Amino acid sequence: MAITKDASSTGHADAGNTTLDFSHTCTGSNLLLLVHIQIEQDLVTGVTYNSVAMTQLKKEIGAGSVGAVYIYGLLAPTTGANTISIAFTGVNKYITGIGESYAGVVQSNLPDATASSFDNTGVSALATTITTVADNCWVGGIAFWTTALTSVTNGTIRTNGSPTSSNITSFDTNGVVTPAGNKTLTANGTTVKVNTLVSFAPFVASATKTLAALGVG
Repeated sequence: MAITKDASSTGHADAGNTTLDFSHTCTGSNLLLLVHIQIEQDLVTGVTYNSVAMTQLKKEIGAGSVGAVYIYGLLAPTTGANTISIAFTGVNKYITGIGESYAGVVQSNLPDATASSFDNTGVSALATTITTVADNCWVGGIAFWTTALTSVTNGTIRTNGSPTSSNITSFDTNGVVTPAGNKTLTANGTTVKVNTLVSFAPFVASATKTLAALGVG
């Protein structure tokens, strides 16, 4: 079963809050939900979808205005429209979240691999290489930038979360990495500071057949 893109969502909270809630709609089968987050400091305490706890897959901590970037994941999320809820400390902080769901993902061994890179001063192109383990993985990621991300080399931009205080873009390979191994995705813009990646493998149906299906008995 090939991996396919399912749905996207985004939300933002200004200073004065301790949670960020927004709706995301999952459809299809063998689902994976990724939640990408950027906040001013390392303050996220947990993420849920439909009140089910998600797992932190990757975190990158910068300095100063770079803040913290996270990727959380959940296999087999509830289908339909449900709430992504991000909890954090520090009521004077700004936070942005992006939800990206995918169908046709193996329902175990998450993540396949992760990688991250950062430049606290910001560069026009920030490359990150991930080493996938399973064949035919997709790679999803998040970049943090102070001006608009223009493109992703070897990737497809999915969602911009771009209030002035907390700018992030989600993206993925929009296709498989085969054979498994090194894959470099480069976030391109005027001032890119963080590029964080996670890979996930496709669902493979069991090859086991019954005797009846084989015409035996």
